[in-house]
Amino acid sequence: MIKLEDDYMVLDCETTVKAKKLKNKAHFAHPDNYIVLLCGRSGNEVEPGISMFAGTKEDCMIPSSFLRKRLLVGHNIKFDLLYLLKFSNEFRENFHHYRVWDTAHVEYLLSGQSCKFPSLDDVSAKYGLPPKPDAVKVMWDAGMETEDIPIETLYEYCAGHDVPTTHRIFHGQLEQLACNSTLARLVESQMLALQALTHMEFTGMYVDTERLSTLEIVLKDKLESSSQAINTVARDAGFPDGVFNANSRHHLNYLFFGGTLKHELREQIGVYGKGAQKAGQPKFSVKEIPIKIKGLAEGKLLPVLDKAKDGTFKLDDEALIQLGVHSSELYYATSFIRSMRAYEKELNTYVEGYKKHVYPITDGCGVLFPNFNTTATSTGRLSSSNPNMQNTSNKDASED
Repeated sequence: MIKLEDDYMVLDCETTVKAKKLKNKAHFAHPDNYIVLLCGRSGNEVEPGISMFAGTKEDCMIPSSFLRKRLLVGHNIKFDLLYLLKFSNEFRENFHHYRVWDTAHVEYLLSGQSCKFPSLDDVSAKYGLPPKPDAVKVMWDAGMETEDIPIETLYEYCAGHDVPTTHRIFHGQLEQLACNSTLARLVESQMLALQALTHMEFTGMYVDTERLSTLEIVLKDKLESSSQAINTVARDAGFPDGVFNANSRHHLNYLFFGGTLKHELREQIGVYGKGAQKAGQPKFSVKEIPIKIKGLAEGKLLPVLDKAKDGTFKLDDEALIQLGVHSSELYYATSFIRSMRAYEKELNTYVEGYKKHVYPITDGCGVLFPNFNTTATSTGRLSSSNPNMQNTSNKDASED
């Protein structure tokens, strides 16, 4: 178990936030992001001062003084570690020799996984420590970039608050764990796992972007083909052109079980006059027209299906399979709908969803750097986002 006598450094870094189109604007992999200020406090010296490194886009090499310690402590330390891995060859080559301590993750474990995504201010309040100073946050909220904030102000924010506050929280957590050996062993194992996850996140997953683009074209063609087929079935059943929505449970209920659809028909009857709020814009009349829909399953012996609160049948893939066995017409209709759903999921989640998170590195090749969330669930289970790599399909829809 880690002890206060160990050779450790508490660190925190402030970075640029250049990735405007990403949810995580300070993502380490964005080529324009760099460390603006890195502060660290050595924990085992008689008079531990604060070491500081101020970086620029042109010069972001991490000094060796930050890398001599073998235990690194931080709040949400994975963020800082990813930047150290990016900008220090020495750190990257020796990463497996380090140990890490994330005060956010440890607090999550101490709370029995009830304190999710614990911020530094959240944890500070528990230990009777002051919250972050407002000056830097005010500047960020006003749209100021991190690199434009006066270095003295940024230093006071990072070295004057975040580092010493994290240091005190670290001490408080060690004191609690000294009385609970079982939880201490859990924390130690989770810190080892966090280090492995950090390395996984930094390495990322290589993507054949040319193959991804080809797959996108194939899936869109297959989706369009299935969509046209089910729209033809719906038109034959009585739906007006352009009205049927295969993603609507209500429309699917009409298609399979029949009924009278109330269709709103809009007709332009002129334009609004000069004095009206919508002057010059077209004016419409709306008529509600009842349309009789002949259900594909009418008159057939149907399976028992679950109903939603509004009285319509739930038509998930299992229900569609049960319906499809009752006639060839039902089989083809349900097959088209299931194919549409599969292609839409592949396209939206695994193709278009991945493309917006890919960092290009060469022509035809890119890398995905998913975020592994260690403090997101009430069960302690790992989660992943941007994109969710724990929900990756190993099935290629283009080969259907």
